[in-house]
Amino acid sequence: MDNKLPRNAVKASLLFLVTSTRWLLTSGSSSPGNLAIMESTCGAGDTDWNSGSNVSDNLRLWIQSVKIGGGGGGGFAVSFYDDEEQNRLHYAGRVDAEGYSVGRFWLSMGYDDKSALLNGFLNGPIDENGAVTSEADALFIFPDLRTALVGEFNANTMVAARETRIVAERCRNGLKEVKVARPKPDAVVYRYFRPTEIRTDGPRLRDPYERRTVFIANAGVDMGDGMFAKRNISGERELLAYYSGFIYNNTQRPVVTWENMTVEQVWSAHKYAIELNSDQWMNLPEEYVGLSNYRATLGHFVNHSFRETNAEFVPAFHPRFGDILAIVSTKPIARGEQILLHYGYPIGGAAGGGGKSGGGKGGIPDWYEKLYEVEIGPIPREDQEESVFSDFKTP
Repeated sequence: MDNKLPRNAVKASLLFLVTSTRWLLTSGSSSPGNLAIMESTCGAGDTDWNSGSNVSDNLRLWIQSVKIGGGGGGGFAVSFYDDEEQNRLHYAGRVDAEGYSVGRFWLSMGYDDKSALLNGFLNGPIDENGAVTSEADALFIFPDLRTALVGEFNANTMVAARETRIVAERCRNGLKEVKVARPKPDAVVYRYFRPTEIRTDGPRLRDPYERRTVFIANAGVDMGDGMFAKRNISGERELLAYYSGFIYNNTQRPVVTWENMTVEQVWSAHKYAIELNSDQWMNLPEEYVGLSNYRATLGHFVNHSFRETNAEFVPAFHPRFGDILAIVSTKPIARGEQILLHYGYPIGGAAGGGGKSGGGKGGIPDWYEKLYEVEIGPIPREDQEESVFSDFKTP
């Protein structure tokens, strides 16, 4: 274990400004949390600062190890998204004898049924409403548990933060504490801004997690630009990239319009459109297409395959844009390997239309059907519409 720290390291647990109010947690049924004895890898006692290569691994093991111990009335507030299994940590922190929050909490930013890390964590002091609030040193920690944003957060919302990295960790009073590198004086400032159908913020400002995880390069004559792994991806459900853009409320201003447009024009204007939820879609208008015009997230560069997929879309939280989509791995991916997923367009029969299936509005693009024929085989065709007249012989 290495106790020597880089000179520019900042101990996150010592920088926060004390707020005038704290979160009151009780053991009653109306409480948002549970006062409990907490079991974890920090249960054996305090440790020295560790700045070795296993910092992220130790943090990951701790998060996955947190459980509510036997009995009640302990000195911790612990909550899980899945209360019975206790596999998806919601938050963990210390409380005093009166039930008030003490110091910094770990707060997950969303539930995922396969990963406790996908949506990242806020780390900082808690206000009276149970949200992370600090004027200086709250952290958003990305799923790699190394990349982070540090700065001002108000009620879980990023007000102004700069890129940093976690350089050390230790156990202290049952919780993990971290130290982060001091941001460069000229580091860019990240802020929360929820995109609308007419505006997004910082379209050329790169995401710090994506910068160390993926890169964009030419994927071949037929595929154009594609997304490639910048480092080895160890397994399933590891975050690769985010997918944001302009967000449309489909009940007010539909992202897909057909008026006075050919099928080719529709696909050109909406080729990056993707459903976010039942009411919202995301899209990149044509003037934002290309890495020089939009690189706030890189998910729209991922290419399609029917057979060679190694990734998929999932909902995810992002500190700049809120609830958007992400691309996660479905298997190990080697450094330099292209990231591919299945777009999920319908194919063949009445569902088709962009090419050999018909060409009517709403059809799929030509390249999609051509790739199907290359990777899978002939496109299945539905018979013509059944006649209303019966061919059965009457007795």
